[in-house]
Amino acid sequence: MPVRVISSVVDYTFEPGDRLLLCVKSQDVDQALAGLDRRLPIFCFQNGVVSEPAAAHSFDKVYGAMTWIPSLHLEPGVVEVYSDNPGGSFRLGCYPSGEDDCSRSVASDLVGAGFEVVSVPDVMRWKYSKLLLNLGNAVDAFGVPDPEFRELVQCAMAEGRSCLAAAGIDYLPTDDLLAAVKQGPQPGQTVDGGSREGGSTWQSASRGQPLETDHLNGWIVELGSECGVATPVNRALVQLSNLAEQPRSVAIGQVREWVEDCYINTYRNSPSDGRADLSGDCSRRVVRGGSWKNGAAQHRAANRARVSVDVNDRSIGFRVVEITG
Repeated sequence: MPVRVISSVVDYTFEPGDRLLLCVKSQDVDQALAGLDRRLPIFCFQNGVVSEPAAAHSFDKVYGAMTWIPSLHLEPGVVEVYSDNPGGSFRLGCYPSGEDDCSRSVASDLVGAGFEVVSVPDVMRWKYSKLLLNLGNAVDAFGVPDPEFRELVQCAMAEGRSCLAAAGIDYLPTDDLLAAVKQGPQPGQTVDGGSREGGSTWQSASRGQPLETDHLNGWIVELGSECGVATPVNRALVQLSNLAEQPRSVAIGQVREWVEDCYINTYRNSPSDGRADLSGDCSRRVVRGGSWKNGAAQHRAANRARVSVDVNDRSIGFRVVEITG
């Protein structure tokens, strides 16, 4: 579905009836807020809970939005949604609490657009609950399918619950959140025969973008410091994520390797003799490994992504092989 976009907010004239939907990552919120009409109501759709107070410094009407949508964004201008009817779930409400005609109106508009949406009086309880689940995003971003990592995620969430309890912050029980979103989008749909590969932090890492870990696990670490609660697991995840983002004096890989394989979401039935797999979507080819601008999580031969064949990028190259004899 084509969507009209503009290169900058200066190219748009705001009108009194407009509503602002802030849909960037938490680390990009401050920059995104600049240039917006502060007289308009703004809805914050970020994971974590730092966007609402940031917006409230300069906007009169701020709304929180708990977001649950099984989407994938790896290529510029392309967003794939792996659910249908509805395409995602949202809970909207006034910040810090309450609901009004505006939250109900935007909820109604989003329902009309194909989403499952409810205006609620306690949206931040929903967002704190979603934050606890998002504490596992950093583990997902490293892309290591180790069953023991589930225990690591549970430990990070347990630290988060302890911090919220110590600070007297109320949140929706995790089971209640999961039960509510099960009424909405059901992941498992496929796009062009492929399934969704990873969460939002993994997608940022795959695109070579900064991670939001500082605003998720890092927020819990700060809250723990204020309340006297130890958060060793979340602190370690923040440190690992920051290390993955740092440039290296000696690059592990200069460029990501563009290979002949057409993109397909599984290796099932792929050639076992080293030949390229040309059975997938050949408008998009596979790139492997990491480049000079990627973090540690991408510098693995097993790391792969899909890129349109007409893309030119200075971080993508190919291997030249000379066959002799």
